[in-house]
Formats: sequence, C-alpha cells, structure tokens
Amino acid sequence: MEISVIIISYNTSELLNDCLRSVFQNTVGLSFEVIVVDNNSKDDSCQMVETLYPQVKLIRSCTNLGFGKANNIGISQAKGKYVFLLNSDCVLINNAIKILHDLMERVGHCAVSGGNLFNREMKPVHAYGCFNSPMRYFLRITGLRYLLKNTGNEEKRDRLTEVEQIVGADLMIRKSVLDEVGVFDERFFLYCEESELQFRIRKKGYGIVYTPEAKIFHLEGASTKKNKKLRRYTIIKSEYLFLSICYPEVPKTILRLLCTVPNLYRCFHSPCHVIKALKFVWSTR
Repeated sequence: MEISVIIISYNTSELLNDCLRSVFQNTVGLSFEVIVVDNNSKDDSCQMVETLYPQVKLIRSCTNLGFGKANNIGISQAKGKYVFLLNSDCVLINNAIKILHDLMERVGHCAVSGGNLFNREMKPVHAYGCFNSPMRYFLRITGLRYLLKNTGNEEKRDRLTEVEQIVGADLMIRKSVLDEVGVFDERFFLYCEESELQFRIRKKGYGIVYTPEAKIFHLEGASTKKNKKLRRYTIIKSEYLFLSICYPEVPKTILRLLCTVPNLYRCFHSPCHVIKALKFVWSTR
C-alpha cells in the first residue's frame, strides 16, 4: 500500500461527500486506502460514508477528539508508506495525491509535502508559511511587522520550494518519519498541532516541501466557522502550547505576555472565551 488517506469528519457531511468523491475520481496510478475518523458528528456523515463509500474504512468516535488525536487513531490503522492527512473541506482538483507521492519518492530527505490551495473562485489561499516564534510575536505586538521576511504565499507559490511548514489541510507525511519522531501531541485539541509536529520533524533534519503542481480547493474552517468565539478560545490555548513546547528556553512569563497582549482587545468582543483562554495560559505550567 502506497498511500493512506486520512480524513477527520465533524458535522460536514456534504463537504465530506465532495472530498471523498474527488479523491476517488482524481487519484490514479497508485494504490491507496481511505480512512475516515468521525468525531461524533450529529449529522448524517457516518451514514453517508457507509452508503456511498463502502470501500472507506470508517472509524466512529463516541466523543469529539479534536484534530490531532483523531488523526493519531487513523495513523495507527494506516497501512501506507505515506499518510495523506486531508481536511474534509478540501476537494482535489487534479491527481494531487499521486503528484505529492512522486515528489516524495524523488526527494529522499523530504518528510512532509503539501500542495497548492485555492478557494472556490480559484484564488490562492494560505498553503504554507513560517513557524510562529517569540520574536515574530514581539514584532507583531510592537508594530514592527515590516522587519519580518516576506513569507507570503505569492513569493514562491509558482515553484517547488522547501518551506518551514505546510498548513494542516493537506499534509503528506512519510510514515517511517512518524515512527521516528512520534505523531501529533494530543495536548492540542485544534490548531497548531500540525506546526508542532513539523517543528519536531525539521529538528531531525528532514525537509518539508511545497509543490504548485498538486492543486486542491480548500474551504477554510468549515467545521469551526459557526462558532467564532470558541474558535478564538481554542487558538489562544494552542498558540501558547506551541510556544511553550517548542521554545522551552524562553521564560514562561514572556511567552504568556506574548500570547496575552494581542488578545486583550478581543475581550470586548468575546470576554468569556478570551478570559477563559488567558486563564489557561497563565495557569498552565
């Protein structure tokens, strides 16, 4: 088995159907399996998969495990040489899985690859970027953003390039590397878990590569956009976790301030969620 496609489902039945249809219609020239891990959806996601895609391995969770933990379950069941973590709000435009697979077969030091993401209007959306760091947070807080190196999608979007990290919507990862560095840190519920994993992978000396040839629609945040306040709460927690795990040499007080200051104004819009998240930031060791 060459590829294990793993998709996490949470109340996105229609989108999941589009995603699965695109995988089976566009993926040719290699052997693959599809694993769907359902995070206790309340819609008809599971019934849809069982009815329309009996070839898919469906794993039902009785609770919402979040992104990383659910993917870890899928990874534990995967038989492929590579795992391809695909968001349920993604639709393959071309034979993207084969393109990413062939890239990783050619580039031996490449442990992670990702493709070119677009919205429904075929406008580019965020596909890769840099890791957040204490310095980058400081530059944002002080308004010195112009000192940051330009790492936007447009700079290198038209060519194959090594990057710091791929967004979590379409991650192809070499399974042997996961066996070496470990899977997702389950302290994260949602957001930043893919950054922390890729941070570990890069520390081991492996490459992370973006290619414009693999093309994918990405309807960003489909399962979380209905609850923006809860989304903000989760982002604040995850950003602090990422900084504290990846930059242990920086005093915790500094990291807490870096996560607190940019979110103070948000207290006016969603005080309960932001204050709850900041309590987590200041109480977590």
